[in-house]
Parts: sequence; structure tokens; C-alpha cells
Amino acid sequence: MTVVALDLLIYWQHRLLHINGLLWRLHRVHHSDTALDATSALRFHPLEILLSMGIKIPAVLVLGAPPGAVLLFEILLNGFALFAHANLGLPSRFEHLLRYAVVTPEMHRIHHSVLREEHDSNYGFQLSIWDRLFGSYRHATRDAPESFPLGLSTFRMAHEQTLSALLIQPLRSAD
Repeated sequence: MTVVALDLLIYWQHRLLHINGLLWRLHRVHHSDTALDATSALRFHPLEILLSMGIKIPAVLVLGAPPGAVLLFEILLNGFALFAHANLGLPSRFEHLLRYAVVTPEMHRIHHSVLREEHDSNYGFQLSIWDRLFGSYRHATRDAPESFPLGLSTFRMAHEQTLSALLIQPLRSAD
């Protein structure tokens, strides 16, 4: 139960990061990656990581979650993040069946689309049910989703992808 409750919490946290302008400035560091692969799962601004801890720790205390369940959740969260961001091409039929249960690379790729209406969807990390339940699920509406542009329309230049540029990116306007 702890794993499911924390997964739901992370879903809503992720939606909030997209909705709130100040929080989006932190989260867009993750979305500015123009090539989706497993390293994208690790690309978060340090302040966003602290914010996430500031949300998860009180939730764990309120839930009275057993340490083992919290550890399992974190292992699953990180494993699914690596899986969802991996540049994997699963067999189409298998992928479509799998996404009824969990977030797949193709499903999450849509979330990293350069188009705002697509990147403001598919917020789940582990379980895909939250997107279906709360109306944020989106499937690819274009042919060859593996080839559509990823990232943001801004911050695409090589010099904007360096560590120092990413660390100060939240202070910069997207214009």
C-alpha cells in the first residue's frame, strides 16, 4: 500500500511541477534534454531534488510507512525512471499491453515532446493508472513517435546543455 500511495504522491508532485511557473523553472532542466536516454532519468536540478525530498519525507511520516516499503518504493521509482527514459524500442503489441499497467518508454517519450500539450501529459513514473484516472493520459497522435523532437523549444544549444548552464537555467527566462 505504501508503494502505491507514494507513487500517487509523485504523480501529483510531477503535475504540480508542470503547472506552477516557479516550480516549472526547476523541472524544465529535466525537460531541456533533447535526447532521451537513461541519463535523462538522472537530470534534475538539485533544488528540485530537495523539493521532492521535502514532499516525500513528510508523506512517509504521515503514512507511518515501514522503512522496507519506503526502500522498495525508492528502488522501484529509480528503476522505472531509468526504464521510462531509456531509448528502448519494445515490440509494439507488447508495449501497448504493458502500458496498461506501467509507464513505458514510448508513453513517457510523449511527455518529453517539444510540444507543450504533449509534455503536459503522461506524468506517471511507475503506474500508468494515474494518468488514465486523472485525465492526463495521452497516446502518440503522430506517426513514428520515436522520431519527433524532444526537449523544449528553448535551451537547445550545446552551450545551454552544460552543467553550469543547467544549474543557472531556473534563473533564466525561457524567452
